[in-house]
Amino acid sequence: MAMFRAQWINQDGSVAKDDEFEWDLQQDPGWSIKDSPRPLWPKYAIDAPYFDIEALQKHVGGWIEVVTIPPRETFHLPMAVIVNEEGRLKDMETVKHQEVSAAQQRYGILVGPVVIVTLTAWGNE
Repeated sequence: MAMFRAQWINQDGSVAKDDEFEWDLQQDPGWSIKDSPRPLWPKYAIDAPYFDIEALQKHVGGWIEVVTIPPRETFHLPMAVIVNEEGRLKDMETVKHQEVSAAQQRYGILVGPVVIVTLTAWGNE
């Protein structure tokens, strides 16, 4: 069982919602990866039972895309940032949030409201 944190960030950087949720990746019937899902979870973050696709689309203002950010110098754990798929085409403004700003320095500009998903605890290893 893994614990995750989901921060629903508004475009101005304020936090609309901040939740923690459990997700048993290895027991999830939709999980197709045979190996340990630990390093791969960000790519599949929206599959977590916690998320409702319509709520995500409403928050980001359109179709969603998952940007995966692997652990690097500024990140201790991988992150998934759920963004508007057409945010740049729609000229949405850059997100003003500390964690998103750090990611933008390395991975490019992230625009519009976003949802940041981080792994906070990984079962009994």
